[in-house]
Amino acid sequence: MAYRLGLDVGTASCGLIAWRLDEQGQPVGLAYDSLDIWSEPLLPARSGGVGEPKKAARRAARMMRRGNCRRARRLRRIAYLASSLGMDPSTVPPDSGQGIHSLRAKAAEEKVELADLLRIFLHMAKNRGPSGDWVYIEPEGSAKKGKRRGQSKSAAATSAAVAVMSVEADKKATEERKSIIGGVRELERLMQDAAQALDKTELTLGQYLHYRRECGETVVLGKPDAKPRPLYPSRRMVEHEFERIWNMQKQFHRILQNADVRHKFFEAIFNQRPLKSPAPMVGRCPLEPTLPRAPAAQMAAQEFRIEKQIADLRWGIGKRAEALSAEQKAVVRELLNSQGEVAFATIRDALDKNGCPGPIGRGLNMDRSSRESLKGNTTLAVFRKLGLETEWKTLDEQTQIQVINFLADLGSPDALDREDWHRNFHTRGGEERKFSRTLVEFINRLRKHPKFGRLSAMGFDGGRMGYSIKALKQLTALMREGCDERAAIERAYPHHNQQKPLTTQLPLPKETGNVVVDVALRQVYRAVRKAMEKLGEPPAQVIVELSRDMALGIKKRNEIETKININNKARRDAAKAIVEHG
Repeated sequence: MAYRLGLDVGTASCGLIAWRLDEQGQPVGLAYDSLDIWSEPLLPARSGGVGEPKKAARRAARMMRRGNCRRARRLRRIAYLASSLGMDPSTVPPDSGQGIHSLRAKAAEEKVELADLLRIFLHMAKNRGPSGDWVYIEPEGSAKKGKRRGQSKSAAATSAAVAVMSVEADKKATEERKSIIGGVRELERLMQDAAQALDKTELTLGQYLHYRRECGETVVLGKPDAKPRPLYPSRRMVEHEFERIWNMQKQFHRILQNADVRHKFFEAIFNQRPLKSPAPMVGRCPLEPTLPRAPAAQMAAQEFRIEKQIADLRWGIGKRAEALSAEQKAVVRELLNSQGEVAFATIRDALDKNGCPGPIGRGLNMDRSSRESLKGNTTLAVFRKLGLETEWKTLDEQTQIQVINFLADLGSPDALDREDWHRNFHTRGGEERKFSRTLVEFINRLRKHPKFGRLSAMGFDGGRMGYSIKALKQLTALMREGCDERAAIERAYPHHNQQKPLTTQLPLPKETGNVVVDVALRQVYRAVRKAMEKLGEPPAQVIVELSRDMALGIKKRNEIETKININNKARRDAAKAIVEHG
């Protein structure tokens, strides 16, 4: 039995209906219907944007448990290393911990027993401070609000709606980072003041904590709500204290002169587990299934987007629209490759200047109130702003690809805080990754820039393209010959658009990273699978109506629904008034 399947998919509902079709493909009767309603997996946000996932609280508790487990593992490892000092941890008498700060202060200047030294290392491992050089970087001021120059109000509103998720997600982390940076600087200043008061050149962190305890002040660090402001120790402070204590105590204990023993204790206290890379979660290219989708900041992605915009440009609109000539395309291409954003007025002036103006009385089809410019090569534009354009252009193509892929797959910029960062990355097999000298040198220049961070934070295009680098290059070459995107795909990958055989075995939907979309896809999967099991065969036709507002949050969607109801009522009232007036 041939039937047509209709789906109406929203953020919290899925309506399905199946109509039997006659030989001419016309609906003749209802064969099946279903309606599924579920609660959204998001909590409403205060600002009306995307709310926090309902599983966020469980995730926060899980992260807390993992942090406690890792701290406990460090302490167990230090206790295990006691045997390398000729000690049995079980024979070390228990200690209340009340004198640990005086012990840390004493160990930096005079002899302490090995049992006390073990207690000191255990205490240092409990709060070793945030790692990386970012705690010493001048925090940037908040970004200026308002729409970008040359962007209309509607376009700015749309951009704000799209970016609301990343803005709200990063806001809390940014404020916390600023608080830590300020807390580290304040603690350094107080340590210098205390050293002057004690007539010493400098103090270790343990010596300063002992000084605060003697003055009757709190020795608890890292509390965000501390008054007048929170104090945070940096990893560098704790490492400096470890070096000071070890160098002092090895004068009294021969076993501490063993470099291998020192390395083991240092690793036990300060070893930082590398953050997981998002690379394994990257989707595959539909044209090259064995290759991952390319980062949008790749040069191949920038060139593809430029060619796609040029292919879509026309003089005028409708059936009489004229395509740009080869000379005009060359001028536009050069402009877009040289700038991050080009206004349509600039394009028209450049065409006139190069002697290839557009038809009289006709403008470009994309030039409208909601869009006043075309996006150019933002990757080059960002490197130009960072002062690294010349260095970037001297890199060969393969190294450029490796640089962008490395930054896009980076779990966190904090992984590059150390000078030997390139030795802290490993393959899936556990072997140390090999980086070319050119790549390491370029990354070193980039990471020392004050604005270094994630790709999107530095101004690069974030996210991924729909295709791999290999596919982008092939499509871009064909689009330069005059093809649009679809024609280029048909020429380069003729088997891609071939109709696949129908089957009643519906594959499970893959995760998209958007919890709202993932839940909706799973509900659609169940509804369609039940329909096909009931009707015994796949549908001949499928019509899908999607909600386009999944990313706007619950409150915003409620506002849109209210506006729709108001407009519907106004239309009904107008229709009624027309009927009454004949």
